[in-house]
Amino acid sequence: MGIIQKIKTFIAFDFHLSSSTVPALVVLILLYPAVLLLPEKCGYENELIENTQLMIIFFSCFIWCIVPEKRNLFIFAALIMFTLALREVNTGRTLFYAVPGEVNAFYGWDKVWYAPYRLPAGIIYGIGCAVFFFAGKVYKELGDLLAATRIPVWNVVLFLILTVASDLLDKFCPSLILEEGVELAAYVVLFMTLCLYAFNPIRRVKK
Repeated sequence: MGIIQKIKTFIAFDFHLSSSTVPALVVLILLYPAVLLLPEKCGYENELIENTQLMIIFFSCFIWCIVPEKRNLFIFAALIMFTLALREVNTGRTLFYAVPGEVNAFYGWDKVWYAPYRLPAGIIYGIGCAVFFFAGKVYKELGDLLAATRIPVWNVVLFLILTVASDLLDKFCPSLILEEGVELAAYVVLFMTLCLYAFNPIRRVKK
């Protein structure tokens, strides 16, 4: 069996536009009126758009922890998703260390008492996730899932585009609503894709 055929045995793609892609597209369509109508404050840290992102992240973690099939795989996904929540709040710095009297400004890490423990804690968490990945045979559940289903191509493509766009907007775009909105759409498509795999995966047609 050639290498291409071996890959096809484990990975198959679905090029149809999945219904799980639609919510992220709706978010992107709504971004235009949002940028025009919403106050810029909605794009600040700990405000409307970022709080919506956090709500999606925590709801994702809860949903995936109660998936009955391939349980360890989705618990692992929840563990990884939780790191995105920590990223959104800058490991708590933007929650607890706002500069009084200033807009969307926060103290640097030199003012945060737990700053020296961030790296060791992150390493321990990463090692814990890696141990769970192997001890819980997450790799086997992932392989079984990929071998029995098709990857929704447009979800993956959209997520990658939104991730890159969000990073570029963060560096070059003055509109926080646009930047945070694109990031919100990325979280939505990630959430919907994993829920698709959890509850209604695109099964391969048996020949």
